[in-house]
Amino acid sequence: MIVIDQGKAKVYNLSKDGKEVVLGILQKGDIEGQQHLFKQSENENFVEAVEDTWVCSINRAGFQKLLQKTPDLSLKLLNNFGKKLVAIEHNSVLRNTLDAKERILAYLNDLANEQGKNEVK
Repeated sequence: MIVIDQGKAKVYNLSKDGKEVVLGILQKGDIEGQQHLFKQSENENFVEAVEDTWVCSINRAGFQKLLQKTPDLSLKLLNNFGKKLVAIEHNSVLRNTLDAKERILAYLNDLANEQGKNEVK
């Protein structure tokens, strides 16, 4: 699992024809790969920095020991998982009900709301 300490990174997968499919953008405080802390599996996603980025990482064994020492971390992770599930559901609805232009506009609107600005980079 990695945690973005500083910077931004994109999470993507490759389609069967080698086309990059961006799954999301990670920013400071975001977590990726937590599923591998609970079940050993092959990682099918890639993470690539899109600007200078610092990350912290932990493997499954180290994470299990950390949870035993700091149970309040479990609650914070569950809240993060919940946030991701809500975002996934929201994106699924958008993909299934909007055309490409409307999806882009919805994404930019969500990004602006998240940043608390009317402009986004």
